[in-house]
Amino acid sequence: MPILIYSKVFWLFVGLLLLPALAATAVESRDFLRIPQGENRVALVIGNNNYLHTHGLQNAVADANAMREELTKLGFDVVYRQDANRKDMNKAIDSFAMKLSANTVGMVFYAGHGIQGTGLV
Repeated sequence: MPILIYSKVFWLFVGLLLLPALAATAVESRDFLRIPQGENRVALVIGNNNYLHTHGLQNAVADANAMREELTKLGFDVVYRQDANRKDMNKAIDSFAMKLSANTVGMVFYAGHGIQGTGLV
């Protein structure tokens, strides 16, 4: 089980690393609306305002919604969750990972607190 969790975290970081490269290419070429033949675009977008063990946020869900709308316009198949608990986020990550393949551009966007707690579910 720990290997699966580390694998999910790895893919999240890979997605975060792809974002600057995609943005730089888009700005440089102005050709980002055209999807090359055979290329798929998949994004995982999560926005969490509400938390059980800490104060909530005001803008995370709105930011995630805005990102989802823009990515959809750019031809991304978006896996979206808002105010998701750990179980729902893991399901979203699994859904996103299942859509990744050789000719796929994957992107991850997360808006919310970045905290870790032991024993919190």
